[in-house]
Amino acid sequence: MKKVSLLLMAFFLFATNGSIAQGKYYIIFCAENGFPGHAFLSFGKEDNIKQASTIESWGFAPANNFARIELIASVIVSGTILGNVSLPGAITNNSKIKADYTLSKEVDFNTYNKAIAVKNKWSNNEYKLTESDCVSFLIEVADEVAKTVSGFIVPPRSGLENWPAKYLQKLIELNKRNKLTGKWMCYEISGYMNVPDDIVPNLVEI
Repeated sequence: MKKVSLLLMAFFLFATNGSIAQGKYYIIFCAENGFPGHAFLSFGKEDNIKQASTIESWGFAPANNFARIELIASVIVSGTILGNVSLPGAITNNSKIKADYTLSKEVDFNTYNKAIAVKNKWSNNEYKLTESDCVSFLIEVADEVAKTVSGFIVPPRSGLENWPAKYLQKLIELNKRNKLTGKWMCYEISGYMNVPDDIVPNLVEI
């Protein structure tokens, strides 16, 4: 019986390209307007077996209210806006944040898991403006995507592009100009989505 089970599992893994997961996987780069604004990521899955889609959104931010107040004070005080203050950081659930700019990418199973691993790694990082903040987190995940997506450009971060919305607009614009492999969708929305298919009418495919 054990031999039969192992053979069936081996066949199943072969049929699914080496992974137990079936369906589609998305990484969605998001940012909201404002000062200083916020960048975050959504991770979407379509499960063909369960016939269900799920999405979760995560960003990197100061770990608690005291740290957030300290961050605001550091922005106001001259000389600290470039990130001279280090604060406790944490990965936070951003499911209720409305995204003003988004870039969605359908990725393979391995790339999706590597992006999740980056998210987990950031759980206990220190928060430091422009050096280890929400945009830094987004860029590290984008770098993982770039390893498997030919033509995907991750722009350097400098000047006004330090702010989340400005940086994501740059990411969208650069990748609109390139023919990328895979399924790419650029869109701007007012409001947010539960799963990628909710906003298909608003999508502009590259």
